[in-house]
Amino acid sequence: ILDIKKPLDFSAFPAMLLLVTLFRLALTVATTRQILLNAFGGNVIQVKSDSDKLLMDLVLKGCRSFKAVNLATTSLYNAFTNHGAKTILYEIFEQMHTELPDLIVVPVGGGALFCALLQACLELKELHFIGEIPRFLVVQPEGCHPFIDAIRKDLTPEQVYQNPWKEAKTEISALAHDVPFDYGWYYLLKKQLPKPDMVQGITVSDIETRSAQRLLSKREGIFVEMASATVVAAL
Repeated sequence: ILDIKKPLDFSAFPAMLLLVTLFRLALTVATTRQILLNAFGGNVIQVKSDSDKLLMDLVLKGCRSFKAVNLATTSLYNAFTNHGAKTILYEIFEQMHTELPDLIVVPVGGGALFCALLQACLELKELHFIGEIPRFLVVQPEGCHPFIDAIRKDLTPEQVYQNPWKEAKTEISALAHDVPFDYGWYYLLKKQLPKPDMVQGITVSDIETRSAQRLLSKREGIFVEMASATVVAAL
């Protein structure tokens, strides 16, 4: 059973393997994605909510009812699914000739990408490939920033999971997570950081993000989704 805010190729993979698969789609997921999942043989239920907590509660209930496997990609339930993103950091390390930038800016929704990059840095340091870990600036929309709030207030994972963001007011749907399920991963990693202030947060508005989209398109010929443009908006 999968909750879908992830790319279609990942979502369709179990269906192509002829597994008995139930997909629970958030309200923001496009109808075209639902049609394609049906074409691959997936059983699709459209949920009239964007709440990650609600989706996960439904997934857990379905797993219990049907004795199914929870394939949610959050590290909270599947610890290794997000480690592939560490290759982003390794490629930066290679392209910078075994060095890393002083600051890495990361868009954050559930927190998996940020945590993967941070863990990759910690592993490179543990292997003595780098001397210092870069500072991180995590970016979230002004209308939905539970991860940043949790960092600033030093909340426990339990506090974060039990108190979802009340109402996401942003067009940046890819980052509109009312519960950042991968915060628990960060909570473990931060204990390995040499300084507590190495991770900072900043919020950006939808207007700033749209402006950043246009700037990238005009200056670099690159059109990115709003979630990616938040990084430029933050700078």
